Amino acid sequence: MQFSKCIFQAKTVFSKVDLRNCILKGVDLKNIDFSLMIWDWKDKLRDEVLLEDTLRKINSEEERYFRRKRRNENYTRVGETYRQLRVQFHNKRDFAKAGTFHFREQECKRKAFKPLSWDFFNWIFLWVFELSCGYGEKLRNVGLSSIVLIFLFALGYMFLGLHNANESASSRDFWTSLVFSIKGFFSLWRFQQYKVIGDFANLVAGIEFLLGAFMIGLFIYVFRRRMEK
Repeated sequence: MQFSKCIFQAKTVFSKVDLRNCILKGVDLKNIDFSLMIWDWKDKLRDEVLLEDTLRKINSEEERYFRRKRRNENYTRVGETYRQLRVQFHNKRDFAKAGTFHFREQECKRKAFKPLSWDFFNWIFLWVFELSCGYGEKLRNVGLSSIVLIFLFALGYMFLGLHNANESASSRDFWTSLVFSIKGFFSLWRFQQYKVIGDFANLVAGIEFLLGAFMIGLFIYVFRRRMEK
C-alpha cells in the first residue's frame, strides 16, 4: 500500500493493516485510524527501509552529493510520519504502540544527523540516550548501562588503589574495588571501608557519584513510563 502526499479530509479507518508494507510519503495521518495494526519493536516503515537501501547503494560522486544534501530531509520526513503515528496511538491511550513509534521517531532524528559534522553533539546526545535507556522506552538498557559503568569504575579503582580508613594499607583487589564501586554508584559513601587518595582518584569517584545519581533518576523516569503503559 502506497500513499504520497495524501490528505484525508474525513475519518478513515484501516483495519488489520501490516504497516511494514506501507509507504506513507508526506501523508497527513491525523484523520486515519489504524485498527488492529500489525507492528513490533523491530519493525520499520517501508519508507525507512527503502531510504536505508538507497543510502547503502550510493557510489558515485553525484550520489554522494545527494546523500549529503538529502539525508537530513528524508529522515526528517520519515520521522514526522512516526511522530504522527505516536501521537495518534497516545491519544487512543495505546501507550505500548505509542512507545514503539516514539523509539523509531528518535532513531530517525539520530540518523538524520551526521557524526562528523556540526550536528555531532546532537548525534552523540541521541546515541547516548538510545544506548542508556532506548529513548526512555527500554528499562533493561538502564540496568545494563549501570552494570557496565560499575565494572568500568571498579577496574579504575583497582589500578588507582584503595586505602583503608587510617591509610595504613592499600588494596588493588578486584572484588574490593567492585564493592567500592557499587557503593559509590548508589551513593552509599558512609558504609565505605576504603577510600581513594589523590586529586585524580577523587575526581574519578566524583564522576561515578554523578553518573550513579543520573542513572538512578533515569531508571525512575523509564520505570514510570513503563508503568503508565
